[in-house]
Amino acid sequence: MVPRINKLLVAILLVSLVCYLFYLNPSTITLKLTPSWSFSAPGAVVMITTFLAGVIFCSFFAILFGLKAYWKENRLEDREKRRNKAEKILTEARAALASDDWDKARELWAAVVNRDPSSIVGRIELSRSLSGAGEIKEAIKVLDAARTADPTNPEVLFRAAELNLALKNSTAAIDNLALMLYHNPNIKAAKMARDLSEGLSRIDDALQYQSMLEKLSDPDSALEEHRLRLELKKIQSDHKEDQEKLKESLQKFTRKNPTFVPALYQLALMESELGHTEDAARLLVQASKHSGDSQYWQEAAKIWIKNGSPERAIACAKNGTNDAKGINKIKSQIELIKLYLKLNMVEEAKTEIDSFDTLLRKEAVSPDRATTRTILILKGRCFNALGQIQESSKIWEQLSDANFKLERKVIKLESAKRDMIPARLSTP
Repeated sequence: MVPRINKLLVAILLVSLVCYLFYLNPSTITLKLTPSWSFSAPGAVVMITTFLAGVIFCSFFAILFGLKAYWKENRLEDREKRRNKAEKILTEARAALASDDWDKARELWAAVVNRDPSSIVGRIELSRSLSGAGEIKEAIKVLDAARTADPTNPEVLFRAAELNLALKNSTAAIDNLALMLYHNPNIKAAKMARDLSEGLSRIDDALQYQSMLEKLSDPDSALEEHRLRLELKKIQSDHKEDQEKLKESLQKFTRKNPTFVPALYQLALMESELGHTEDAARLLVQASKHSGDSQYWQEAAKIWIKNGSPERAIACAKNGTNDAKGINKIKSQIELIKLYLKLNMVEEAKTEIDSFDTLLRKEAVSPDRATTRTILILKGRCFNALGQIQESSKIWEQLSDANFKLERKVIKLESAKRDMIPARLSTP
């Protein structure tokens, strides 16, 4: 009932307003639309007509813009739905990839690529799914399509390099890395290209990538050492057919880089083959000094022993041990003791063993189980050689109680002193 009354009141109001306008504007108004056509009507009619035309005009544009906003909102809602659906597929695809469910991952990433053929990420992840399933060649085909769309994309090129390496095609991997380095130089690609080139014995290329790597990286001793190693390989490769030139080049190289151990060792081997014992031993001692590794002076000692100069062997051992530091010095000292025993210099070996604990404290090294066992064994050998059976028995008993496994023949502690070989107590 109330809505009807409201409508009636609005109608009465409108009629009253129209009557009021006719009352206030009784005169006729003539509107000329063209020079030959005019329109005459009461002023109230003209006012009402103008008002209604304005209402219709505004309503038209209101409806037009309303429809446009409605269509836009529908498009946005549709786009949001598609985006949510795509995100759901991506989430499921990544989950399948993370859980190594290669078949499901391949299916989902294939759906992503079919939905958006320009998706580089989709193609990359599809290639991962295929390679995970063992279909490496198919994975490369997928990446080829991605490279066509974006030939300089770093992720695509990295992935292509990895797949080619899986196929043991190092040359193709280097080609991908070289293209990446041309457009987007980076440390990882330069390092991979250098190592692969070195593996293919393309030393010149490896040196170029090494130079690029040094430009991209902060100064590093490891990089410097790698560059020297490559330069040494280049020397060996360039002069492998001419030993004289090889030796000359190595001598120049070691003079320029006197602390580079591989070059010193290589030159020492050449000098030893040529019968230049003095030079070979000197180079090996230098290598031992700069590396702290006792294996080099041990080789020098073997050379001197072979040439009948045990005193020179001892000198090499002492020089190498004196130059070592820390744990390397401990290892070198043990090898020196072994050398003394090998040369039957038992007193000298025992002196070094007695001072071993002092050396450990000086070098601030805590001996491990193997070191302790070795020293005890060497001490037992000294007591045996000196005929001190009682002291020797204590050592072997100590080793036995500690549950050490002695990798040697059973030592006969019951032998009479007169049956033992006399110990050599002086330096040869």
